[in-house]
Amino acid sequence: MSAPIDLQLRDYTVFFEAQMRVIDLDEIMERRLGTESVRPIGGLAHPTDLRRSRRWPVALAAAAAVFVLVGGAAFLFQVSEPVAPVADTVVPTTSVETTPTTVAAPDLADLRACDAASTWSRVCDAAAGFDGALMWGATAGGPGLVAVGGEDEYSYWEDIDPTGDSAADGDAVVWTSPDGASWSRVPHTEAIFGGDGAQQMFGVTAGGPGLVAVGFDGTLGNGAGNAAVWTSPDGFTWSRVPHDEAVFGGVGVQRMLSVTVAGPGLVAVGYDWPADTDLVDAAVWTSPDGVTWSRVPHDEAVFGGAGAQQMLSVTAGGPGLVAVGSDGPLDEVDGQGDALAADAAVWTSPDGVTWSRVPHDEAVFGGAGEQRMRGVASGGPGLVAVGYDSSDFYSMNATVWTSPDGVTWSRVPHDAAVFGGAGVQQMLSVTAGGPGLVAVGFDGFPQGPWYAAVWTSQDGITWTQVLDSQAPFVGAYTRMFSVTVAGSGLVAVGREAGGNLAAAVWQN
Repeated sequence: MSAPIDLQLRDYTVFFEAQMRVIDLDEIMERRLGTESVRPIGGLAHPTDLRRSRRWPVALAAAAAVFVLVGGAAFLFQVSEPVAPVADTVVPTTSVETTPTTVAAPDLADLRACDAASTWSRVCDAAAGFDGALMWGATAGGPGLVAVGGEDEYSYWEDIDPTGDSAADGDAVVWTSPDGASWSRVPHTEAIFGGDGAQQMFGVTAGGPGLVAVGFDGTLGNGAGNAAVWTSPDGFTWSRVPHDEAVFGGVGVQRMLSVTVAGPGLVAVGYDWPADTDLVDAAVWTSPDGVTWSRVPHDEAVFGGAGAQQMLSVTAGGPGLVAVGSDGPLDEVDGQGDALAADAAVWTSPDGVTWSRVPHDEAVFGGAGEQRMRGVASGGPGLVAVGYDSSDFYSMNATVWTSPDGVTWSRVPHDAAVFGGAGVQQMLSVTAGGPGLVAVGFDGFPQGPWYAAVWTSQDGITWTQVLDSQAPFVGAYTRMFSVTVAGSGLVAVGREAGGNLAAAVWQN
């Protein structure tokens, strides 16, 4: 459910104080809309970014009203505690095997973001190198835990999404932790984590030589952006798999978004977006060892079709492997803020090489607006997928699907008290853990504020949103992107944004 109004007002106060200046309507219009009739946000001339710019003409009046109303309310009810300054990033430079530092004692003014709660706590580690980056994924491995993500050069707090070209423009980043409480950032090596354009690690798994991370290497525009793979024996020392144009490249953008141990050894999924088109096809890569990779040949009937087909998550289960994502128009919303007809989609494979598309069932995968599966895991009756169902841009509800075998699927009936509420609720990742299953994401509003959110279930069918630990979830625009089991507990990773972007970690 959405955070209490007093917490929302506090967060707006923090945000405005972080800006240290007055923001007026003319500046908002110029920054968000430009002086021309249409300008892509961030200057990116790509269909994904154009779709985002079309949202602002519809939302501008409402957003301005919210800024005035809530900003004024925040001033009237401003708390007396000073906002804790953002700690400088400390990155170990002497050795990649530097012992992680202990958790720094939180400042009293920042307790609402970092204090322990009955079930979840926010990790506050000033020496972890969280600033200026975000974490897309994490897994148990290496010294205990490994998280991957990337730097970000955007200066504003708008949404960042790995499925489109708005993902962060910076270098890939890796963090390690022995216990989920103390973290160290692996020192940057330009030849491995950097290069021209953007490098991002979106998914990571224990496999191959020890760990395998997948993601993206290339420009942010509609040009030569390639899928990329990194490997490590221990989480500290990393290598980038040499680029093979026939495997990782092509005309346009290729991205790996998720990887799992299955099939011939490892299977990664994502998409292939040819240059200057609105046609996006699902894509699959396989490897026996994490180092040598092959691209599964394109089958238009399975991976293609009109519009965009994207595999966003893959797991071992069902007949062998199950991948989930979406199928529909490239644009998510039209000029009036109404969602177009994109549907959830599922693919299955016995071996990672031969794939089938689960036939579309409108009652399960479709409906008005957009339905998208963002994460999948084995659990519950067999498999559980999570995502969202959107009737329009301003109303998205968290959504769960279940399957006994990966082929036959059912949608869990909507419960507004658990999956809904004012604004937007999205589940972005799910794992077997806790009472049975745990899903993470966020709950909030398109123009903010939003807060990290957690849902739990014993069987994949009956769900509860975690509400007794609001303090670690709120803060400056927090989102959880991934959750994994670590030792006897759970660790979720993501980011916070506001005055500054920073990676974020939560423990249970």
